[in-house]
Amino acid sequence: LTLKLFINIITFTFYNCNSWILSFVCCCANFIRFVMNDCKFTTLDADKRQTVGSSFRWRVGYWLTPKKIKKLQFERFIEKCRIKGIDLIQIDFDEDISNQLDVHAVIHKVSDFIVQAKEGDQYAASVVEKLEKFEKEHPEILMIDSIAALRVLCNRFDQYSLIKDVCGSGPVLTPHFILLSDNNCKANLEKLAQSGITFPFVCKPVTAHGTELAHRMQLIFGEHGMNDIETPCVAQQFIPHDGVLYKVFAVQDKIFISTRPSLRNFTSGEYPTVMFETQKISKIGCVSELTKVTRDSEVHPPDHSSMFGDAPRKLITEFSRRTGLSLFGMDLIVEQTTGQLFVIDVNAFPSYDSVPDFHDLLCEFLHESLQKKWSPQNTNADAKTMIDSGIGSSGADSDNSDSEKKLKAIRLRATHERRTFSSDSGSLAGSMSLIAFEPDRNRIKRYYGIPKACKFQAGSDSTVNER
Repeated sequence: LTLKLFINIITFTFYNCNSWILSFVCCCANFIRFVMNDCKFTTLDADKRQTVGSSFRWRVGYWLTPKKIKKLQFERFIEKCRIKGIDLIQIDFDEDISNQLDVHAVIHKVSDFIVQAKEGDQYAASVVEKLEKFEKEHPEILMIDSIAALRVLCNRFDQYSLIKDVCGSGPVLTPHFILLSDNNCKANLEKLAQSGITFPFVCKPVTAHGTELAHRMQLIFGEHGMNDIETPCVAQQFIPHDGVLYKVFAVQDKIFISTRPSLRNFTSGEYPTVMFETQKISKIGCVSELTKVTRDSEVHPPDHSSMFGDAPRKLITEFSRRTGLSLFGMDLIVEQTTGQLFVIDVNAFPSYDSVPDFHDLLCEFLHESLQKKWSPQNTNADAKTMIDSGIGSSGADSDNSDSEKKLKAIRLRATHERRTFSSDSGSLAGSMSLIAFEPDRNRIKRYYGIPKACKFQAGSDSTVNER
């Protein structure tokens, strides 16, 4: 400002001077003033461009159940995204979504609705159909996560087949499993033997999400318990693991591991069949006779998480690459005697309740994914093609139908098993009516102290009470 004032004084004083020297000085002064004004304009113009650039905001549609929104404290996540330059718009499936989804991405959890749609729920079917149609018609939009990939996780036999394919020969394995479609004990024993499954084993509903019955399971200790099995179900080898479950939460290739209580070490024998709910016995702080440790070696179960090395991360990365999933969780256990790591379940968009700063992590992941998806080099290609899931391929790009075919290929392996299902069997979850076992209480105490199970009907709100 001082320099400009000095220049203006010189210009004013000598403006009409006839001296060529003073005229030259005036010309120089005017030139300097012009340059300074031009620099000022250039600086303001740059600031304006920066302001215009920073005003761009991402638009992301989302759909979650009210229960999921509350559990994730999603309002806090929305605020985090707003500060980051991402506006989240809730999708209303009661209205035409084509008018709502002027967005760059969609984040959702419709895995429960996928199951309910299969069970005949018309509203759930409408939601899934609308979202799936939008995904196919707009491959340029980032979808977190693919409906086709989620369908595989909703069926336990398909899910375990996929996990087995991803794991290969290790270092992480999956326990032996087999689909049991009816109550033919003799045929089922042959299937179990052919699959390498021995007693005890766990029977899990085929439906992995969407119903209360999806988490109600049975532990079979011997041939005497074969008649207790509720079919259709997936029989999975029980692995003694010192009552410790490792929950692995994944946000694409970033993982977080926390521990939960799990079934204590059981062996085969003349024990009555046990029914349990995984959501109850594996909750933080759960106290149950099923998880209570009794042996000296189990008083303080070892924490193997520090000894896993890079195995869980490699598994998560490969699973994400194969399926295209970004938000999922895995349940891992460590075999008591060998220390072998096993994956026993995969969950779509889990609770992330043990992940520190989850909202910041998810917001950063969403921002990076948007930038990657909508980068200039990807925009033109994504407008024409979908990213291949990579299952059974080298990971090259392909069209959407090809991607879905590869995801569905896992299901075809079980075709010969499913042909035994009766056409009028009804819904998988609806057909589950768990038997209430009333074994001798003294015999239970003598063997492992498991309390007597209370009766409950399928679909009711009652649960197994522990005494």
